[in-house]
Amino acid sequence: MIRRQEIYFINNNSTSIPLGQLCLVQDVIHNVINKLSASLLSSATDFALFLCHKNGSINK
Repeated sequence: MIRRQEIYFINNNSTSIPLGQLCLVQDVIHNVINKLSASLLSSATDFALFLCHKNGSINK
């Protein structure tokens, strides 16, 4: 069984993707930023996935 996470966007659209793909996306973003070695992007090296319920509450 593959665990999936529903992701809600601010434009009221949503998608459901496997949790493993979320980890892959994080790894790719970190690797690209590290390869660029851009000091302007240093604040973008860390990000969090916020899981939002339809009622608008936010969990991290």
